[in-house]
Amino acid sequence: MASVSIYARTLDKVISVAQTISAIGANRAYQGYKRFKDQENFEQMISQLTPYTQGYFVADIGRASRKFLNVSNFSIRGALYMYCPKDLSNNLDASWDIADSLAAALNDPDNFIDADNSLGLPDTVNFSIYEIDAVNTPGILCFDYGKHGAGDISFTTGNP
Repeated sequence: MASVSIYARTLDKVISVAQTISAIGANRAYQGYKRFKDQENFEQMISQLTPYTQGYFVADIGRASRKFLNVSNFSIRGALYMYCPKDLSNNLDASWDIADSLAAALNDPDNFIDADNSLGLPDTVNFSIYEIDAVNTPGILCFDYGKHGAGDISFTTGNP
């Protein structure tokens, strides 16, 4: 069933844009809540990726508001999770490059123009490192695009 709300259609597009980033790909981008099989462990799945250069992207609809004349502002919340070995001698440049290329793709209006003008247009993309969990064991580097409250992917639609 096709998504009907502009929020859901834009979320679908955010996922497809994220899938074009080679470090994420078609099999490591999810929307909403992903239920893994009992034998799957998300942390273990991340630890099997190439450190600093591959990741999982997860996104869902954040906040939405309606204004006068059908102008709508809304945000998509996302997070990019990457494997981070216990040895933090790497300066994270490759990870920042991937996070920034994802932000650039999500902030490119050309990626959100469709024949029906039925998607939100990107306004701003804010992201930051939320957490590096590698104190005692190899762990996870998380770039937050709003999933954990430290950023967001904002869109506007309607009559400007």
